[in-house]
Amino acid sequence: QSFAAGETIGYSSPFLFSQFQVILQDQAVAAAEAAGLTALSPTNADGDSGKQITDIRNLVGAGAKGLIVVANDSKAIIPALDYAVSQNVPVVSIDIGPDGGSLYAIVRANNVGMGWIACEDMAKAIGDSGKVLSLQGAATSINGRERSEGFRDCITKEHPNIELIERPTDWDATKQAAALQTVLAANPDLKGIFQQSDYALSPTLNVLKLAGRDAKVGEEGHIYNISIDAS
Repeated sequence: QSFAAGETIGYSSPFLFSQFQVILQDQAVAAAEAAGLTALSPTNADGDSGKQITDIRNLVGAGAKGLIVVANDSKAIIPALDYAVSQNVPVVSIDIGPDGGSLYAIVRANNVGMGWIACEDMAKAIGDSGKVLSLQGAATSINGRERSEGFRDCITKEHPNIELIERPTDWDATKQAAALQTVLAANPDLKGIFQQSDYALSPTLNVLKLAGRDAKVGEEGHIYNISIDAS
């Protein structure tokens, strides 16, 4: 808007190990600059919630009159939001929202809906029966919790012949690959995998390949994969 032309804003990223977050940051900063705002160098908390709080304080100290924040931890971010409010700096939360705190606006997708869509797609692909693994996002993230909830509720309410196996991953590629390896060994008849973000898509597919379980679509033993983010 014209009254904001030239004002300085800050962007706080939770991590950049996900290509989705890299693209989101680049696009948000580009949009801000196209609107006539001046963007400080974006900060990267690298998965550290304490660092993100420090990042936000530093952005305010560097002159940010507004902030765009993607929360690393939906609860841990609250003190940083409270600090911004105390400094009269409005915060817009995008993608991963907080569990509290004062915000000017929240812009995020329907993550429960994402989980539900993934479930319906999975059910159709595997013939509405068999074992399915949900590799859950971090419980500290509202996105992880809601994607798990949507997928679980849909399976429970609409697809009783599908057996749901859930394993936490904390958005950690190593943990996700290890969880899949363990579940695959115990459940050779696994028919589908729901990956709540595709930051770990390559390690996951590598586990299937090494286990000799990477049959293509239409081939005997194919395991159906559905993922979120399109990185």
